[in-house]
Amino acid sequence: MARWYPLCVYGCGNPLFGDDGAGYAVISLLKKRITSNLIFIENAGTSIREILFDYLINPAIRPKQIILVDAVKISGAYPGEILEIDPEKFSFTSQGDVSLHQCPTMNMLLDLKRHSNILIKFFGIQALEIPYDIRPGLSNPVKDSVIRLADKISNIVNGFLKN
Repeated sequence: MARWYPLCVYGCGNPLFGDDGAGYAVISLLKKRITSNLIFIENAGTSIREILFDYLINPAIRPKQIILVDAVKISGAYPGEILEIDPEKFSFTSQGDVSLHQCPTMNMLLDLKRHSNILIKFFGIQALEIPYDIRPGLSNPVKDSVIRLADKISNIVNGFLKN
């Protein structure tokens, strides 16, 4: 059986495809900063669906809180903008903008939010470009946002640990 953690932080995406590596970069910073054995910090790559599915079917391993980080492409957002996306308010007509690596991930987040007591925070960093060919490296606006978002999540984690 998997170990239970009260707070899990996951980065989504693939660092081989430009700004799609934003989640990976945030998690890499957080792993250096946060050493509590109460917090699970991991890069999920493009496998977040499988992790969420495990939480859906096995209530014994559900954390109290999940934080997800991914690159997004949302109309009207500027490159590097940090967005907090609520699955309840997400428009499924724009599903291609926020994939968390393809649907049905947003549906799974919504199910977890509605049918469990898990607090879910999903942060997206607006990508400048996610190339179709292998091209590692973040754009400058996303690099700056990675640091800011790691700071923000560190503060959330510290507040969680104080309670």
